[in-house]
Amino acid sequence: MTINFTLPVGQYIFTANFATFFISFIMIFFVAANKIIHKKQLKYFSLAYCCLLLCGVFESLVFYYSQMNEPCLEERFFTAVLFSLLPLSLVSILEIISTTKPVRRSYRIFLYILIFLNTTLNFLSCADGIIFYYTADNQLAGGKLWFLPLVFVVIYLALMIFNTSWHFKTNIWESISALFVITVTITSIPLQLFLKQNFLITTSITMALTFYFLSIHIQFFRHDPLTQLHNRKTLFLDLKKLNRSNISILTCKIENLDIFIDTSGIEASDLAVLSTVKRMEDSFEKIGRIYRTGTDEMKILFNKKSSEEINAAIDQFQEKMSTTPYSVSCKLD
Repeated sequence: MTINFTLPVGQYIFTANFATFFISFIMIFFVAANKIIHKKQLKYFSLAYCCLLLCGVFESLVFYYSQMNEPCLEERFFTAVLFSLLPLSLVSILEIISTTKPVRRSYRIFLYILIFLNTTLNFLSCADGIIFYYTADNQLAGGKLWFLPLVFVVIYLALMIFNTSWHFKTNIWESISALFVITVTITSIPLQLFLKQNFLITTSITMALTFYFLSIHIQFFRHDPLTQLHNRKTLFLDLKKLNRSNISILTCKIENLDIFIDTSGIEASDLAVLSTVKRMEDSFEKIGRIYRTGTDEMKILFNKKSSEEINAAIDQFQEKMSTTPYSVSCKLD
């Protein structure tokens, strides 16, 4: 059987919401081929793009049937699917943002209960219009509980903001990118509802999510994957911006890290690095910037700091390290 895509329904699927369809389809392949970003993040990026891709298809179908004189069962069904998929894409984005600081299990159960409830109510609306219904002249209208999906979305966005705020302590640029996704989502929902701009929500979220993915991808090359500290490349870039006469560099090296690798494995060496970095952040974060420049080496860059401040921080750091089985040598240049 030959499918003729010049038919009206084919035209609406492939042209009405082409931007969402095209960007999501391309990004699914791009994400699947990516070997750099954390696997858990890639999984949720793929899920988010799949949801948005399907949203684009079903939204185009709803738009196609909205051109008819009266509503039909297919239109109600596709609307229910669309209203169920959009919140699921937001939950996927929440999971991406929460990769570093995971959502608690109780929160996750709560989220998926909301998804199940939202989906159930949407499909019940196909028969009795609890959430939405179509008037005799084929106009979409809100049912008695029309506000519930918006309440669910507000909860998802509030959790996104909460988890994004935690990122400011570790990676401000990823936080800004995540806040951009949240801002675009918050802005696009009322614009589509009140200005009657079809496809605005899905297209806006798709483009914002792509920006977020590219931001994380770029930031990877400037951060150490294990510790999330800035790497050697970032150190060189920062040195170019600063006046060399005003800076000091402290080099810290974890002693005998290779022994931990040989005797206890790579997991033990990672634990040693993470334990050391935690104490470095507690001691130096307020007065300097920390970089991981080697397997066992970290550098702290101080700009316009007195030797008294630096030495006091070094003493504090060594005191904290004395409570661990690890030893760190420090050299100030």
